[in-house]
Amino acid sequence: MRRVVFPPTFDGWRAAARTLLEAGIPPAGTVFEAAWGEQPALDGLGDLACTPPREDVPPVFRVPRRFFALAEAAACHADSERWWLLYRVLWRLTHGDPHLLEVAVDPDVHRLLRMERAVRREVHKMHAFVRFRAVAGDGGEATSPGSSPRTRSWSARRPSSRSASPPCAGRS
Repeated sequence: MRRVVFPPTFDGWRAAARTLLEAGIPPAGTVFEAAWGEQPALDGLGDLACTPPREDVPPVFRVPRRFFALAEAAACHADSERWWLLYRVLWRLTHGDPHLLEVAVDPDVHRLLRMERAVRREVHKMHAFVRFRAVAGDGGEATSPGSSPRTRSWSARRPSSRSASPPCAGRS
């Protein structure tokens, strides 16, 4: 079993996944761990240093473009197993199942699609409901020379009529 320590970004995962694929390490033999934010595991597993991809070697594996679009969105999800799931789907795509993403009932693909949908929904909610308003600084001006404007965010969402009513309205 290998522990893969990498920066928890899509580009960091991509470099780590490329290293793992080149080494031929299956997903069952990997544990993904963020390079910052959490204490490293103390389980004695061997670390795999994530080196940047070599420029002199052409890519060996073919991966559908759709996977990268899904993976980039799923990388923003909060699920702690997202990196392992992404590598598992990538492994399956490159090792004998190139049309895996077309099988929506596959458990891994279904979970990946749910993650992507949840991230897309949250992005929509941020664009639709969060607003920013300029606020005055300590001296009364909205901005100080040479700095970006000070803003305060607020939500444009209104409570639903059900939650705005008293808890037991109309009941005796």
